[in-house]
Amino acid sequence: MIAGTRTERRPALLTVATLVAAVLVALVGVKASLARAPASLEEVARSLGRRRLAVLFRVTARLAGPGLVAAFCLVFLSAVTELTATLLLIPTGAQTLATQFWAYESNLSYGQAAPFALVMIVVAAGPSYLLGRFFQRPGTTA
Repeated sequence: MIAGTRTERRPALLTVATLVAAVLVALVGVKASLARAPASLEEVARSLGRRRLAVLFRVTARLAGPGLVAAFCLVFLSAVTELTATLLLIPTGAQTLATQFWAYESNLSYGQAAPFALVMIVVAAGPSYLLGRFFQRPGTTA
């Protein structure tokens, strides 16, 4: 009974571990994105009679939006390709893309690992493309 209880807690623990890692990545991206939005523009909008909520949506969100999208893409990529916490905390019998790829790759079964690798690449391609477009915008410095 005790062993069953521990096994039942593992999916929740894996979810919490993934959320903690994702929050840390998201926090850095959101903080950097909001720091790039000049406070003086918010003050100007407030001085023109706009309410705080209107300033948030019309000024701050528009300035921080691309950075927030980039932060979301980074969080998504890190969650999809997370392997370390998954290998440590995954319940018996559960499978993810990363663990299946790891299992076949560690057994040198590259032909069987290839479809899982392809799916991970296809899933990561969209956010990677968005990040590439974000960092290649005119006016950004490398």
